[in-house]
Amino acid sequence: MGRKWIVIQTKAEKIKNLLLAEGGREEKVGSPYEIWRIKLKNATFTYYQTKTLYATLPKEDPTILAVFQEIDKIAGSIFIPLRKDFAIGLDETNKGEVIGPLFLIGLFLPKELFDSLEKIVALIDTKKVHDFSYWEKNYQKIIDFKKTGLTFIGKKIAPQLIDKYKINYLMDMGYLQILKRLVKEREAKNIRIVIDDYGVGKDFKNFLAQLAKAGAEIIIKKGADEKFLEVKIASIIAKYFKEAFFHKIKNDPKYQIENLTIGSGNLSDKETKEWLKKWYEKYQKFPYFVRISYAPIKKILGIEKKSEKLPN
Repeated sequence: MGRKWIVIQTKAEKIKNLLLAEGGREEKVGSPYEIWRIKLKNATFTYYQTKTLYATLPKEDPTILAVFQEIDKIAGSIFIPLRKDFAIGLDETNKGEVIGPLFLIGLFLPKELFDSLEKIVALIDTKKVHDFSYWEKNYQKIIDFKKTGLTFIGKKIAPQLIDKYKINYLMDMGYLQILKRLVKEREAKNIRIVIDDYGVGKDFKNFLAQLAKAGAEIIIKKGADEKFLEVKIASIIAKYFKEAFFHKIKNDPKYQIENLTIGSGNLSDKETKEWLKKWYEKYQKFPYFVRISYAPIKKILGIEKKSEKLPN
């Protein structure tokens, strides 16, 4: 697990002194981009020229987690504060993979849950590879807040639809359905809506414009999960459902071949590439969860014609 903070120089010095006071020892920096590096127990804290402080922690340690909380007090929140009464965050996962559905999540977050959820979410490392139990455990921590007002709506878009329609169009339509349900019977003027920008289409933008006219705060931003808690939580939930799908398929002997599983579903994964090749060699077709319209799959299938997806 790990943590990240954006910290100005003066606050970074206070954090450095805190780590040294807790028994940390300063180590030699590993690159010209690092300002300082401190080892405390099994955690490494590195402060960069970009004013970013990273902490890596191989295994949960109550002492280090307590230090994280002290750093939070000095550094302040990494998320943009919520000034409306509610927030809605939209995010997805499994967009570029050749295997599996696309998972969309819309999350509704009451303001009073912001601080409590931030403490949990800040400890969840979404950038590294983890086994399914990691995502399952953190998903359970988040959904415990459903009884106090947290709500989310998910939509799973099947590979067959992805093969037929342009993926951004499917995302527009999916998010439109989700957002209509989340704002229903709620006053738009009380809501901040943040979307991790994927290339939002005209029809969806028109609906967002209507909400903005009614008083909603609308933010469309790339990398929104880095700055907005509601999008970060949506991304974690989406990741959980993706990992649950892959966990099920990878552990089903029916979809294993020559000791290979589907891997991560990404073509940068050697196991995924080898599994696709071996599977097709044996069966001359792919299971329902493979996106056959993607160029690398079409190459395996011997299809040269470019896919024409709807809408044109």
